[in-house]
Amino acid sequence: MPFFTQLKMFSISRNRREAMQTFMPYADFEKSAKCLDYKRLGKQQVEAMQIHRIVSGPRAKGGWLNHPAIKMWSNQEDALAAYRNAMLYEWMYRGYINNMPKLP
Repeated sequence: MPFFTQLKMFSISRNRREAMQTFMPYADFEKSAKCLDYKRLGKQQVEAMQIHRIVSGPRAKGGWLNHPAIKMWSNQEDALAAYRNAMLYEWMYRGYINNMPKLP
C-alpha cells in the first residue's frame, strides 16, 4: 500500500486562501507523477519551483520557513529537484507544452 503525503501551504491573498500542496502518493517520484491528472501534474511543477526558491534562495529567511512543506524539503534540495523534474518529464511525455526550466 502506498504512503501518501499531502502538505498544504496557505497564504492570504485578497481574502482568499491559496494552498500549496506536494502530492506523493508513492515513494517513487516518477510513479507519483504518472498517477496525477493534468491539473495536479501542472501545478506540482509550479509549487515545487516555489518551494525550491524558498529553501534555496533569498526567500530562505521568509515567513514560510516554519511551514511543514518547507521543513519537509529543507536540506533536501536534490530530492526536491528530482521530484520537480519527474513532474516535468511526465508533463512532456504526455505531450503538453513546457515553459519551465529543469532544476539542476
